[in-house]
Amino acid sequence: MNLSASNELIGKTEYQEALVRQQSARCLAGYVYASAGPSESTTDVVFGGDVIIAENGTFLEENRFQERY
Repeated sequence: MNLSASNELIGKTEYQEALVRQQSARCLAGYVYASAGPSESTTDVVFGGDVIIAENGTFLEENRFQERY
């Protein structure tokens, strides 16, 4: 489990997915990446609230924060 406070940037999602897949493959294990959400943004950075799950190098699921009104 990787709890992260990594800010959002254009194109960063694909990079993060690749890192999660590679690390899960390297460890032959499941890997969950969870980023801080938009409510954590109190300064000039934005957090997306991404959750990415991979197992043994295989991408399983991704969930991006969606605000409900």
